[in-house]
Amino acid sequence: MPIDRRSFLDRIFAAAALSSLTGGDASAQTPTAPPPGTHDSIAFWNQLYESQRGGPPKLAAPEREVRFLYHGSKGLAYTSDIPKTSLLDHPGDVAVTINLGQFRPSRTDQNAFRQLQSSSLRVDCVQTRPMMNLFAPLAWASLASLFPDKQGKLPSLQTLGFQATNSNAPENKVTLPGGLGKMAVNISTVRKESMLYKILTEAQNIAGITAPFFAFPAISIPALKAITTIYSALEQHTAFLLNSPLTMAVATQQALLDETRTPQYLPLVTGDYVLVPQAHVDELGKSLDKIDLTQGYLVDKNAPSNQPPETRAANCVPDVTYVTLRIAVSPLTPGSAPPPAPAGSPPSSDNGGSTAPSKGAAKKKK
Repeated sequence: MPIDRRSFLDRIFAAAALSSLTGGDASAQTPTAPPPGTHDSIAFWNQLYESQRGGPPKLAAPEREVRFLYHGSKGLAYTSDIPKTSLLDHPGDVAVTINLGQFRPSRTDQNAFRQLQSSSLRVDCVQTRPMMNLFAPLAWASLASLFPDKQGKLPSLQTLGFQATNSNAPENKVTLPGGLGKMAVNISTVRKESMLYKILTEAQNIAGITAPFFAFPAISIPALKAITTIYSALEQHTAFLLNSPLTMAVATQQALLDETRTPQYLPLVTGDYVLVPQAHVDELGKSLDKIDLTQGYLVDKNAPSNQPPETRAANCVPDVTYVTLRIAVSPLTPGSAPPPAPAGSPPSSDNGGSTAPSKGAAKKKK
């Protein structure tokens, strides 16, 4: 069940102000080194959007860097194996719909949940080019907080309403001008001592729900960066289960020819994606040809079909943490209106409108 964005912002800004007035400013009193078993999440979140300027991505937990797999007609494969011809053949802007599938932590990570009792899953999407040459690139972010029940079981992500609930859009739809953008997915545990844990627990109790969910659709990058800075200070230090910088995402064949595209990129095609940490890649690789994707869960192909997906998922690659996403890519036609820019968005300084192909896109395919 979603929580109103204004309510969430009111809580985090109030917490920041109260912390400052009482001499307990989180960012000022955070130790220079993360506590044992945690990562320097403050430094990570504060520089997340700096990668927009082309700097090398910096991870808080390199061993937990996200690796993307795609589930196609031939089963699971790494996204590097997606044929370029599978990308949408469209010279203009596209709409990308992102829906969460499931989150299944490994046995070791499940123990961390039992001790800390909560975690947060955050998805960020950022435009790299302006829309219609009118506004600066925009950003989207969604944050889901996960609290295990008394049996230690986490709620299904599909019950969280992962959609743009603060706009009129029925789905979590992101507009990528020219078929290019950036995307990051991060999952971290929330320490009980942090101010963020107290805020999320309060939201859970007041609303009478099992998992708070917040969405920030179509917000300016500077505004989201400011919110993220406060968020990281209230979170203090955390342990990442999945850690991802803003990664270049390519949604069309024409975007592959764009001169601004980085050599490393994530191809976006309609279908299901599986995200695993680098530390678990080898373990997953041992069973890659023996597993399938069912209702957002990885399951053994030979498991009894009469078992519920949750049961089959519990017994499949138990030492691998993963989260699944369902992505849909569609052309943004002239008759479909893009999301409105938020009030106060600065005008774009880019001279190349999103409806015009870039220099790279104008080249002929070989």
